Amino acid sequence: MVNTYHISQHDDVKQLLNIAKRHLGYIKKSQSKEITVPGIKVDHAVVASIFSAAAVEAGINLFLSIPVLYIQQKNIRKFFGSVISKTLRMSIRQKIELIRKFVKKLGSDNKLIKDINELFDFRNTLLHSSPEFIESEKITADFERNIIKKTQSIAELFSRGSSTSEAKCAFNHYKVALDFIKHLDVKIPNKTTLKAMKDAEAGRNLNSHKSLEDFFEKMQS
Repeated sequence: MVNTYHISQHDDVKQLLNIAKRHLGYIKKSQSKEITVPGIKVDHAVVASIFSAAAVEAGINLFLSIPVLYIQQKNIRKFFGSVISKTLRMSIRQKIELIRKFVKKLGSDNKLIKDINELFDFRNTLLHSSPEFIESEKITADFERNIIKKTQSIAELFSRGSSTSEAKCAFNHYKVALDFIKHLDVKIPNKTTLKAMKDAEAGRNLNSHKSLEDFFEKMQS
């Protein structure tokens, strides 16, 4: 017998989603009160989007690692624990593609996968940008912009403080995160099954049968 463990109810995931939700609430308040502080929407939008992405990645890591905790034999648990540790170091796109193979609803929802990948593209652009050296024929006062080509930076994003596009994007990122995480359910053994597994490993409370026919007869009685 098994129970269903909902990843969305894990404290780590809930806390990260609550942080995103709280900053979206600040955006709503600033809109309702017509607050025009430069960049305030962008500030909260960036935080909300980043924590939405963090909640998804935390959920994915939990989905991949929790089943290992229920392997009773120590050596087997250690083996699969080392395999999962390497899996958790894969890129987020690789982990998403791996999960799609085992979660039927995610495997068939191409739009949700596209949206979740865009969320991580946004996160990575802000937090993991990779500058590229571009040789220039002349050096100007603003030489950094001439020789360093970057993807969108936080500074560039914040310079558009009056724009509401980032706020809309943040609300969408939060919704996409919720939609994705709700599909991350793990089947785990209940207390009765766990006890039976431990008893079997220890050689306790085992039933003996004279034959295969005797086994099926007792199972049906």
